Amino acid sequence: MRLAPREVEALTCIAMGDTVEYTAYKMGITKAYARKLLTNVREKLEVPSTTAAVAKAISMGILCVVFEFHLGEMQDSKSVPL
Repeated sequence: MRLAPREVEALTCIAMGDTVEYTAYKMGITKAYARKLLTNVREKLEVPSTTAAVAKAISMGILCVVFEFHLGEMQDSKSVPL
């Protein structure tokens, strides 16, 4: 099973929290085509939902998750956040 580059791109947008509409806009495609790409992904990964597709793609190494944390200014400069 192999996802096409555009399928990975659409799934990445969704994984980052974009809507189907915004994914279509960013990719320069119609909403219908964005939906079709995500349907293809679900079928190829044999999962019932896009959320499950994101989870499976991460577990398979197709998508990589990067977490970014923003810490506010610390009141006590000697404190170290845990």
